[in-house]
Amino acid sequence: MPRDEFLDYLPYCRRRLAGDPHLPAAELFRELAGLGYPGAYSTLTRALRRYRLRPPTGTCRDGTGACTSEAPEGPGAPARPGREVRFAWLRLADPPARWDCGNQAHVLTGSLVGTRTWRGVLADGEDLPLVIEALDTLLRHLGFAPERWRFDPTPALRDPATGRPAPILAEAAAHYRAAITWASCPCRCDPDGVIGDTVHRWWPTVQAGASVQSAQDGLDRLADGDSDRPPHHPGAAADEPALPALPRGPYPATVCAPRRVDPRGQVLFRGNAYQLPAHLAGALVEVQWRLGDAQLHITAPRGAVIATHPVAPRDAGRGCLLPPSQPPSAHRPQPPRQRGTAAPQQRATPDVVRPRLSPDH
Repeated sequence: MPRDEFLDYLPYCRRRLAGDPHLPAAELFRELAGLGYPGAYSTLTRALRRYRLRPPTGTCRDGTGACTSEAPEGPGAPARPGREVRFAWLRLADPPARWDCGNQAHVLTGSLVGTRTWRGVLADGEDLPLVIEALDTLLRHLGFAPERWRFDPTPALRDPATGRPAPILAEAAAHYRAAITWASCPCRCDPDGVIGDTVHRWWPTVQAGASVQSAQDGLDRLADGDSDRPPHHPGAAADEPALPALPRGPYPATVCAPRRVDPRGQVLFRGNAYQLPAHLAGALVEVQWRLGDAQLHITAPRGAVIATHPVAPRDAGRGCLLPPSQPPSAHRPQPPRQRGTAAPQQRATPDVVRPRLSPDH
């Protein structure tokens, strides 16, 4: 029987986890790789569970790394199986270049507490509007609205001073009729990657030229095969109230994406090209899309709407021309005013100029 190479690194792992019981396995893996560890991430996570290296803490059930941070709410009873969804982020290295998301892909995972059901959604980033978009997609993959959402208390989601959710997140939870709770330990839920292990094994199978949508389809199949029940309401006892259905549409957060107009006068957004007047080539603009809307707006840095386009399906590869009602001459920017003169008064049109829902985005 071949010798387990992990044993050479076991003392180091034991010392690191004794000092930081909630150290994410991904971070530990990076440290071990720097020390010459030859194994894969999935091999490490299995070893952490097999050798029970995480010391139990006041918020963990045992040394397997399973997070049991069930902060009490209401009467203090933990959620019934299937009624709480626990969210966590995975960050995957070296995504396909065409995704235009930098050196990391972002996956929001949601697991139903008390079951083996989970889903994952590829997101463009972790800004709050993008979080809400991913949340909505994930919940619709589950097929119903769990009554509790549990997050790690990151500064982006929770105000450190008040302990309250960020306003836009609180409004979104009300839209889906869910309560927000926080994991009481600082680790990411599922720190040794029972879900993360599965996703990290799948990630190398994504082809270099794959679209976001094709990768998402593969992630959906992965979750279907790994879950212990179909992705719908897991069923309630006869004396329990049914979980609420999902609202018809997502919470209307506004996704804002800065872009530079290419030499052909096009703005690339989510696998499609949206046309602008040719004289704007090289200009910095912003794509604004309110979740659920059939149209998106392309605006100047100061907020003036340059063009409005129907939203094309993601990764459709479409070239979207300016609608006939928007002749190019109508979008020529105003000439710069002389210093000391007042800016002309302009009336904002509520149906066109969409204010951002968060000052951070």
